[in-house]
Amino acid sequence: MLRLSNLLNAKVHDEGSHGVGRIGDLLARQAQGQPPEVTGLLILRSGRVWFCETTQVTWPENGTTGRIVVNGEPAPFERRPGELLLAHDLLDRQVIDLTRVTTARVNDIFLAREPDGWRVDAVDLATAALSRRLLPAALRPEGSEQHTLSWQDFEILASDTSGGWVYPEHSRLSRLHPADIARIADLLPSPQVLELIESLPDRVAADALEEMDEHLKGGIFADLSAERAARILDLMAPNAAADVLADLPTPVAQRILQDLPSGEAADIHALLTYAKNTAGGIMTTSYVIAPKDLPVREAAEFLRPQLVKPDWVYYVYVVDDMTTRDLVGVFTLRDLLLADQKLTIEDIMSTGLRTARPDSPAEKAAQTMSEYNLMALPVTDEAGRLLGIVAVDDALSVILPTQLRRRVPRVFS
Repeated sequence: MLRLSNLLNAKVHDEGSHGVGRIGDLLARQAQGQPPEVTGLLILRSGRVWFCETTQVTWPENGTTGRIVVNGEPAPFERRPGELLLAHDLLDRQVIDLTRVTTARVNDIFLAREPDGWRVDAVDLATAALSRRLLPAALRPEGSEQHTLSWQDFEILASDTSGGWVYPEHSRLSRLHPADIARIADLLPSPQVLELIESLPDRVAADALEEMDEHLKGGIFADLSAERAARILDLMAPNAAADVLADLPTPVAQRILQDLPSGEAADIHALLTYAKNTAGGIMTTSYVIAPKDLPVREAAEFLRPQLVKPDWVYYVYVVDDMTTRDLVGVFTLRDLLLADQKLTIEDIMSTGLRTARPDSPAEKAAQTMSEYNLMALPVTDEAGRLLGIVAVDDALSVILPTQLRRRVPRVFS
């Protein structure tokens, strides 16, 4: 393999052995899912940049040392979309290291020889590679430390390339855990975070945003189109969506709310009326309910549509009427599976629930859940109508230190 740093500034000759300039950069183009192939040389001559295709280049026999010969006259360089300038766009730039789930600086690039030219094989992240580039060629150590990362194991960032000429899909990034995507986002400037979110499917983007720090979310949603922001918010837990909108300028929040389904918009608007440090401020309206007179044998079919939205369901809350939602009891899915099919939901539900009022302190709701080992705490109004639930992950976020909150798994969202 050949280091890019060994090629940069190398002399280029014509067929008559006359010098025609020095290599200023290599141009590459990526095929779908394949490492980029070097398609040409940028030659610096007389203060101008010239270009010649690799088909015009005769490489040394051993591929690493010797004379580089250009057949024909180089042409003025004009860059086209999708083309990557290896030195200009990758050297000293940040990339996403998919193996260690972090960002890293590219300090050199390895090229692999092919019959008709070169392709990008890997990057060198080692600090020694940077020192090596800064030394004169005669003093560069060949056995210095390496930290290589193959092309398949990292993602480049379009917003970090000149003029946005490269448009990566970030399809590999979307396969990471949402918490890992959020961790990477913490390390990137705002334009690059927006690039990542724009490239992700709506569901992955929603899950990743729920894991991100609050200071990042507002800026991202402010830059998204109202339509895309609404699609993502619709997939987030209602309380998480409300927190996002609460931090946005009112005109921006209103535009997004207009693009949300009416039911989801109403839920979020209701949550926005509660202070963040109250039970209402940390509750979600994503819960599952059943009427008390529902036969057990019909319960599975009745509950199935409601189970689509929450990622995880443990409790099913029992109401006197589906319209007024007067809370009368609760049962677990385990209770339902073990119940006699001849019974009704009222026969298997538990009563005497612990509840919270929406304006009660969030910390008090969290303490109640801890004291009674509850996975969720229903929030009701003075008439006993079910307004929402405080999930265990949101309760823990109230009592845990800030630096530990992201480690709490999201349960009900």
